[in-house]
Amino acid sequence: MEPVKCGNCDKELNVSMEIEYSRTINEFFCNPNCAKDRYFSYMDSSVFDKDDETLLQEEDLKIIDGKLIHKDW
Repeated sequence: MEPVKCGNCDKELNVSMEIEYSRTINEFFCNPNCAKDRYFSYMDSSVFDKDDETLLQEEDLKIIDGKLIHKDW
């Protein structure tokens, strides 16, 4: 038998922890923060840089009056 480990930090899990479970990726986590970190990593999420012209062009976005707008809409 092998102990279950956190899907983010690889820490061995025990029942005194605030264990989180994701059915979508079938992983256990030692606490909600570790789960959030893994979710953001899994989704390749990052802070949006409104000054990144390449990203704006790739995603067909404009900023008009402070609002993020799809060019085609």
